[in-house]
Amino acid sequence: MSESEGRVCAVCGDPEENVRFDVCGICRRVVCADCAERAFGRRFCSHECARAYAFSGESDDDEDIDE
Repeated sequence: MSESEGRVCAVCGDPEENVRFDVCGICRRVVCADCAERAFGRRFCSHECARAYAFSGESDDDEDIDE
């Protein structure tokens, strides 16, 4: 069985033969284009992953300057 056989949308369960898949930018689960959460110019599998991307806690470069 190849890697693409048996893949289904993590949200609705549609098989890959019927829809085009995107990969979540956070958890790497596959999700069909219809179910993908679109935010910040990216696609995610859920609202929770979109929030995790938005609030990842990465500091800005300017915040770490000690003068």
